[in-house]
Amino acid sequence: MKYLLRLQKFDMDLELLEKKLNCKILEKKKDRILVETNLKNLHSFNEIMEIVILKQNWKDFKTMKDFVEDCSTFINESYNIDVRFLEKNKFSAGHIKKKLNSFLKKKGLNYSNVGKKIYIEFSGNQYRIGFLQENMINLIKTKFNLLVILENPLTVREVSDFFRVCKVFELPLIVLGGKEVENLVENAKKLTKGIDFSNFDLKVQNNLPKMKLIGFSKLSNKNENDLFEVMSDNNKIGLVFGNEKFGLSQELRDKLETYRLTKSNTKPLLASQALTYILGIYFAKHL
Repeated sequence: MKYLLRLQKFDMDLELLEKKLNCKILEKKKDRILVETNLKNLHSFNEIMEIVILKQNWKDFKTMKDFVEDCSTFINESYNIDVRFLEKNKFSAGHIKKKLNSFLKKKGLNYSNVGKKIYIEFSGNQYRIGFLQENMINLIKTKFNLLVILENPLTVREVSDFFRVCKVFELPLIVLGGKEVENLVENAKKLTKGIDFSNFDLKVQNNLPKMKLIGFSKLSNKNENDLFEVMSDNNKIGLVFGNEKFGLSQELRDKLETYRLTKSNTKPLLASQALTYILGIYFAKHL
């Protein structure tokens, strides 16, 4: 069987990878290789990001009608579509999906986010089709009962850092502040690549939510031993962080129960570092 292997973006030696896979690489193109093998454990190689079971290799694109009819021969159940372009093309991914969905709907087939994922790849005036194999990596399925709050950030970078951590751990984020903060958030969205903000629980507002809230300050008398006990609580907790220059405002410090992190009381962690440190404590109690 032929597999199209989309590779991780880190530097690697393809000759060494070929020996590890113990099969011949039929095609090397940008960040992907085509192999023919009976190997069943491709997911065990950390060089591989995605595996496509190839159903049809390169074929000339003639008309949109021929293309959608061709694709439909591989689909007999609910489906999803992933379209990739190896170079600039006169069609967009949205245009391809719209035409294909319209044709398949007439055949009684339904687009579904959990359906079998069709993989379509274009290179110039050619395309190939396959199915994305389900990722078999055993991911940790932990749901954090936490909300993250960042007060008056001052730089785009610190907002972007919070975006990344909250996205990875699927944490809702509230950024406190006015118009200037709204502008920072929008600029941070442009800076932060690889995040779909349409599926990101993100709010910019001026008021704190009504729930149990805790803050973090190097001046606090309570340390992480005390925090460990708080983290045992199964109720939702709001974690409140100040900006990286001044920390929490006096107004917020007076409202919150605060905790000191690490043994240092001189140079505190950056806010996003403090968040990941706290998540480690939370994991220890709930994993």
